[in-house]
Amino acid sequence: MFYENLLYFDIETVGQYKDLYSLKENDEKGYELFIKKFKNNPWMAERHEDVNSAYLEYSPIFSSFGKIVCISFGYFHNKNDQGYTVMSIYGDDEEKIVKEFNNLLYKVGQKNMLLSGYRITSFDIPWVLHKLHKYDITPSKLIDIYGLKPWEMRFLDLADEWKQKFKYYNTFDEVCYELGVESPKDDIDGSMVHSTYWYQNDLDRIKTYCEKDVYSSMLVGKKILSHKL
Repeated sequence: MFYENLLYFDIETVGQYKDLYSLKENDEKGYELFIKKFKNNPWMAERHEDVNSAYLEYSPIFSSFGKIVCISFGYFHNKNDQGYTVMSIYGDDEEKIVKEFNNLLYKVGQKNMLLSGYRITSFDIPWVLHKLHKYDITPSKLIDIYGLKPWEMRFLDLADEWKQKFKYYNTFDEVCYELGVESPKDDIDGSMVHSTYWYQNDLDRIKTYCEKDVYSSMLVGKKILSHKL
C-alpha cells in the first residue's frame, strides 16, 4: 500500500531564547531584527501590544528566531506486532538533531520512500532546510526542494491531499476529528511547546507530544491513502 511507503515526521520548535530580554542580552542583532519585524508587521501588533509576548508566540514560528528541539518520525512495517515504529531525535543541541535526521534521510532515500506529515511543505521542511544550511550540512535529496519542479519533489503533504481543490485548510485536530483518529493534542499543543521547554524544562513531554503527532499523522495517512497502491 502507498501509505506504507512514507516516512511520517514532525518537528517541535521553540524560541532561541526564553524571552525577548534574554534575546537582547545574548544577541543584539537578533533583538534588533525582531523589533524591526514587530514594527513592520501590523498583524503582530494587533495581537500583541507587548513585544515580549509577541516574541513568545512568534519566535517558535520563524526559523530566524527559533530552534528545533525535537524531530519525531514513524513508518509502517511488519517487523513487530504493532506494525509500526515511532522514534525521536531530541535535545538542546539543534545542530546534532538536524544532522542525525539528515543522515536518516539519506538511508530512507535509498529505499525510495517519500516524506510525509501534516503541513510539512510550509513549516517542517523549510525549517529543517534552513537549519541544515545554517550548519553547513548538505541536505539529503529527499528533503532538498530547491530548484525542483513539483513532480520531482519526494514528499506528500497530508494537508494538501486533504484540502485538494478547496480554498481553506483544516486544522489537524479537525481532520483527526472527522476521520475518527485520536488527536495528539490531549496534553499540550504547539502553542505550549516554548513554555514547556524554557519554563518547565520538560523535553520528554515535548517528545511524547511530537510522537503522538506523528502517529496520528500515520493513521490519517492510512485512512486517506489506503486505496492507493
